[in-house]
Amino acid sequence: LKDFKLSISSLNAYLRCPLSFYYEKVLQVPTVTTEAAAYGTAIHHALMVLFEKMRRSETKKFPAQKHFLGYFNQEMKRQKGYFTEKEYERRLELGRANLSRIYTHFLPTWHKNTLAEYPIKNTQFRGVPLTGVIDKVDLHKEHAHVVDYKTGSHNPIKLARPSKSKPYGG
Repeated sequence: LKDFKLSISSLNAYLRCPLSFYYEKVLQVPTVTTEAAAYGTAIHHALMVLFEKMRRSETKKFPAQKHFLGYFNQEMKRQKGYFTEKEYERRLELGRANLSRIYTHFLPTWHKNTLAEYPIKNTQFRGVPLTGVIDKVDLHKEHAHVVDYKTGSHNPIKLARPSKSKPYGG
C-alpha cells in the first residue's frame, strides 16, 4: 500500500465491499467493464469534448448540437464491444435523447470559464494521498463549482450523511 492513493472510485469500492476493494484496488485484479460503465464513459466523453472545444474556441461558443451528439456516437462506437447489439442500440438512442435534452435545457446557462476532466494529483487530506479526475470545475471569481456527472438513476440514500446507524453515510 506504500504507493496507494485514494480516489473516489476506491472509496466507493471499499464502502460497497471491503473484500472487492482489496481485489480490485489493492491487488489490481482486472475487472470487466459493464454496459452501464461503457455508456457512462460515452456520456462523459461527449460532455468533456463539448466543453474543451468551447474553451479552446476564440469565440467561446459551444459546438452545435449535432457535433455534441457526434462526440457521443464516436465514443459509443469505441465502447461497442461492451454491449450486446440490442443494448448498444438502446443505449445509443437513450444517450442521444438525454444529451439532446441536456444541450437544449442547460446550454444557455452553462458557465464558460471551466475545466473539464481536471486531474487531482499530489494532494492529501488529513495525511491520506488523494487522486482522481473531477468531471468539471466551473471557475468563478471567488469560488469554484465542482461538477460530478452521473448517468445512473438518482438515489438520495446514496448521498446520505454519516449517522449513528450508518457511520459511513450513503
